[in-house]
Order: sequence, then structure tokens, then C-alpha cells
Amino acid sequence: ISLQKSHSIFILDRSGVVPNDGVTHQGLFDIALFRPVPGLEIMSPVSAADLKLCFEYALAANGPVVIRYPKAACPQELPEFSQKVKRGKGILLESQGKATKNKYLIVTSGSMYQEAALACREEAVKKIKTDIYIMRFIKPFNEEYFIDLASQYKGILLIEDGVQTGGISENLAGLLAKNKILKT
Repeated sequence: ISLQKSHSIFILDRSGVVPNDGVTHQGLFDIALFRPVPGLEIMSPVSAADLKLCFEYALAANGPVVIRYPKAACPQELPEFSQKVKRGKGILLESQGKATKNKYLIVTSGSMYQEAALACREEAVKKIKTDIYIMRFIKPFNEEYFIDLASQYKGILLIEDGVQTGGISENLAGLLAKNKILKT
């Protein structure tokens, strides 16, 4: 499908860590499994509204697309979740104005947003300003945009719902180190 650039849409339920389903229903390997496939796009919507937008994008795509989502309740909709889909880019949630060297950035897949939002709230209690970048696209990933964004923050935390080897966070950590944004 991928080598022939066949227009196909794979809807992947139970991506990432799946509570209460046992070892046979874990989606921990989906990112590591699908990222190396040439020409395959991987999307990770954050909410029901975003899932609809990602599906509409996939319908218009010229090749195969995987849309991965977790076994979890959708978070409360935010206006940012309804932003137009831009290939390779995610959704930035700014806590208090634009990025500065006094703020931190949490980078996460859509399915891990609720955990990232909880961490952000806990940091806000400590008066630590934190923004969230939701990777709507695992692949393709707009590295140039990400490096520009990441360079504006004091520190970055990568959260992924998959395995370390072959995952997107492994790739992003290397990208940040290569661009001297953080040391791994």
C-alpha cells in the first residue's frame, strides 16, 4: 500500500498504553512499527473535533494515512483543537502568552494530552509557566517548525505513549541535541 502510494486510511484504536485490557491489547509498538514505512502518514488527534479534522485530511490525502487514538475519554474541547490541519504541524497551547526563555514546553502525542495538561496544571501551581505542543502528526513531522519553536523555551519535556526505541521522542531528542537546543 505504501510503496504504491495507495490512498488508504487505517483507523488504529487502542494506541499506546491501554488500561485494563491485558497484554494482548497494548498499542505500545504502533509508532515504532509504522514510522519507518515510506510514504505513510501517521496522525495522533487530541479530541473528537480533531479526529474529525484528521479524518477529513486523510480522505483528501494522496497516499496511506494511519489515524491513531487511545482507549480513553476525549478531553474537553478547546478552540485550538479545531484549528485547520497543516501537514506536519501540531497544535500549540500557550499557557500565558508567547514563548520565552522563562517557559517550558511539553511535547506530546494527542493521546497523551490529558496527562500533559495535568502536568501543566501542577507546574502552574508552582508558578512554572508551561506550554503544550500536541503532535497532530507523528509523520511527517515539520522539523524546521519544531526546532524554531523549541529554541524559544527554557526546557522541553517529551511525552510519548509508545516504546523508546523507534518512537518519535527518540527522534525528537536527537533532533534537539543536533541543533544544540538540549543535550541528551
